[in-house]
Amino acid sequence: MTTFINEVQITEADCRQGWYDIDTAKGKHLQVVFDFGRVFVKQINSTVRAYGNFTMGREFATLADAVEAYKNKDIKQALRALISHLV
Repeated sequence: MTTFINEVQITEADCRQGWYDIDTAKGKHLQVVFDFGRVFVKQINSTVRAYGNFTMGREFATLADAVEAYKNKDIKQALRALISHLV
Protein backbone atom coordinates (compact mmCIF):
# COMPACT_ATOMS: atom_id res chain seq x y z
CA MET A 1 0.00 0.00 0.00
CA THR A 2 1.34 3.43 -0.93
CA THR A 3 0.43 6.63 0.90
CA PHE A 4 1.42 10.26 0.27
CA ILE A 5 1.76 12.66 3.22
CA ASN A 6 3.20 16.16 2.67
CA GLU A 7 5.01 15.17 -0.55
CA VAL A 8 6.46 12.07 1.16
CA GLN A 9 5.68 8.70 -0.41
CA ILE A 10 5.35 5.84 2.08
CA THR A 11 5.14 2.29 0.77
CA GLU A 12 4.61 -0.68 3.05
CA ALA A 13 6.65 -3.63 1.81
CA ASP A 14 4.61 -6.59 0.56
CA CYS A 15 7.22 -9.09 1.67
CA ARG A 16 7.24 -8.36 5.42
CA GLN A 17 5.07 -6.56 7.91
CA GLY A 18 6.79 -3.59 9.56
CA TRP A 19 9.04 -2.76 6.60
CA TYR A 20 8.53 0.64 4.93
CA ASP A 21 10.14 2.31 1.93
CA ILE A 22 9.99 6.11 2.04
CA ASP A 23 10.75 8.58 -0.74
CA THR A 24 11.27 12.09 0.63
CA ALA A 25 10.16 15.34 -0.97
CA LYS A 26 13.76 15.97 -2.12
CA GLY A 27 14.27 12.50 -3.58
CA LYS A 28 16.06 10.69 -0.77
CA HIS A 29 15.09 7.07 -0.22
CA LEU A 30 14.80 5.57 3.26
CA GLN A 31 14.07 2.09 4.46
CA VAL A 32 12.48 1.83 7.92
CA VAL A 33 12.17 -1.54 9.61
CA PHE A 34 10.39 -2.33 12.87
CA ASP A 35 11.95 -5.54 14.13
CA PHE A 36 13.34 -7.05 17.33
CA GLY A 37 11.47 -4.38 19.33
CA ARG A 38 13.65 -1.69 17.71
CA VAL A 39 13.48 0.71 14.77
CA PHE A 40 16.11 0.53 12.03
CA VAL A 41 16.50 3.43 9.58
CA LYS A 42 18.63 2.97 6.49
CA GLN A 43 19.32 5.67 3.95
CA ILE A 44 19.46 4.12 0.48
CA ASN A 45 21.59 5.76 -2.21
CA SER A 46 23.42 4.72 -5.35
CA THR A 47 26.02 2.73 -3.39
CA VAL A 48 23.62 0.90 -1.05
CA ARG A 49 21.00 -1.49 -2.38
CA ALA A 50 17.66 -1.81 -0.60
CA TYR A 51 17.31 -5.26 0.97
CA GLY A 52 20.47 -6.27 -0.89
CA ASN A 53 22.81 -6.60 2.04
CA PHE A 54 22.36 -7.56 5.66
CA THR A 55 23.00 -4.18 7.29
CA MET A 56 19.87 -2.77 8.86
CA GLY A 57 21.01 0.85 9.16
CA ARG A 58 20.94 2.99 12.28
CA GLU A 59 19.16 1.49 15.26
CA PHE A 60 16.78 3.38 17.57
CA ALA A 61 14.49 2.50 20.46
CA THR A 62 11.56 4.42 18.95
CA LEU A 63 10.67 6.24 15.77
CA ALA A 64 10.58 9.50 17.76
CA ASP A 65 14.21 8.88 18.77
CA ALA A 66 15.09 8.51 15.09
CA VAL A 67 13.45 11.86 14.28
CA GLU A 68 15.49 13.54 17.01
CA ALA A 69 18.76 11.91 15.90
CA TYR A 70 18.69 13.08 12.27
CA LYS A 71 19.76 16.63 11.47
CA ASN A 72 18.59 16.61 7.84
CA LYS A 73 15.18 18.35 7.67
CA ASP A 74 14.08 16.25 4.69
CA ILE A 75 14.67 13.00 6.59
CA LYS A 76 13.01 14.40 9.72
CA GLN A 77 9.93 15.33 7.67
CA ALA A 78 9.81 11.86 6.14
CA LEU A 79 10.04 10.12 9.51
CA ARG A 80 7.36 12.41 10.95
CA ALA A 81 5.15 11.53 7.97
CA LEU A 82 5.63 7.86 8.81
CA ILE A 83 4.57 8.56 12.40
CA SER A 84 1.42 10.26 11.06
CA HIS A 85 0.78 7.29 8.79
CA LEU A 86 1.08 4.80 11.64
CA VAL A 87 -1.11 6.69 14.13
